[in-house]
Amino acid sequence: MADSTPGTPHEPRPLAESAGNGGSWADRDPRSMVLWFPRFFLMEVVALLLVGGGLALLSLWVDAPLLAMADPTTTPDPSKAPWYFVGLQELLHYYPPVVAGALVPAAAIAALVALPYLGRPEVRAPLWPEGASSGGRRMRLGIALVVFLFGAVAPAAHVPWAIVVPTVLFGGAMLGAGRSRGPLGIWLADRSLRGWLMAWGCTLAVVLSVIGALFRGPGWSWTWPWLDGVF
Repeated sequence: MADSTPGTPHEPRPLAESAGNGGSWADRDPRSMVLWFPRFFLMEVVALLLVGGGLALLSLWVDAPLLAMADPTTTPDPSKAPWYFVGLQELLHYYPPVVAGALVPAAAIAALVALPYLGRPEVRAPLWPEGASSGGRRMRLGIALVVFLFGAVAPAAHVPWAIVVPTVLFGGAMLGAGRSRGPLGIWLADRSLRGWLMAWGCTLAVVLSVIGALFRGPGWSWTWPWLDGVF
């Protein structure tokens, strides 16, 4: 019988044991738990002060990119959304407004709601468990990747490279992690499906936001910020 001792590199590991308690959730000693206040609250306060202080120092040397006074008769080109919405504005370059402005945000919110329910919350199951049959999972991952790429490219007015390239890289890393036996491959194979999906979604959001904020100029055309400046 295969060794199923929790804590091996590719076996599901209870979060309680990974924290060093050595028991299940039901057997945890309340005295061994760490309260949110004051420990984690102070960590969040320190992080807030560091980020706020860094932004304050940055504002002493870098001026805010303010434009001229607003004129209701003239629309600047390009007219960009705030940084937290510029990723959705970049999606409008590829997809119709109903897709980029309604379906994609709704799907992202639904995914965030459903993500914690992918598997038992007390167990972090690796993507590639040790000794499990990986042929079927590779096939499912490959089919899902092909279907997603087809759905992303087919209805788009322009090829959405900002979505296709990160998805191909993540898909290749997920498939390759099942074969690699090096330290990096073992670490990648030990990540859970929830972790992979969250990292993929955050990467897409960052890539779309960076492209929209820095690399788009008049007419939403591609520009190089170090040559043409930031519009």
